[in-house]
Amino acid sequence: MVATRPFRGRRTRILISTLQYRLLLVNLGYFCVIVLVLAGVLLLPPVLRLRSASLDASAQNLLAANELLFLHGRLWLALLLVLGLLALHSVIVSHRIAGPLYRFRRVFEAVTAGDLSVRARLRKHDYLGREADALNEMLEALAARVAGLEEEARAVREALADLERARNGGSADGLDGRIRDLGRLVNRLQTRPDPRRAP
Repeated sequence: MVATRPFRGRRTRILISTLQYRLLLVNLGYFCVIVLVLAGVLLLPPVLRLRSASLDASAQNLLAANELLFLHGRLWLALLLVLGLLALHSVIVSHRIAGPLYRFRRVFEAVTAGDLSVRARLRKHDYLGREADALNEMLEALAARVAGLEEEARAVREALADLERARNGGSADGLDGRIRDLGRLVNRLQTRPDPRRAP
């Protein structure tokens, strides 16, 4: 059974990665775009017309009412245009996250099937690049460790075969030497660091 370390305490930081900061900036950018577009399209032209008109109060009220009716006619088109652009941009941004997550899942499936040669490859503008690099480093270290264990297992098999030959040959000195060799190989395997333990 693999030993796991229990989660202790609650997370005190809400923003824990650069990805979250990037997404926060994107959302703030959305908000600024909405405010600027709505202010520019809806409020600036009527304000400029009202300021330039030298009319009495009742004429200004009539002009303001006409401007509000005019705004009502333009408001929905501008709002739909902004929301459409924001939806398109949101899909693009989420794709830069969902694409790498899909690739990570495929890598996990391949590793589960025993293929340690797979690597996570991302597109140029995808997010999660640092995570992909860390995953690839882990896979390289794991592949190197497995290759080392396979080499040690091959050496143990050879030592066991030599021991078997020495036993069948009847030489006690040869048998003792082979047992010592096998003992050294087993000790090397036992003193390897456990990859499940945290450094």
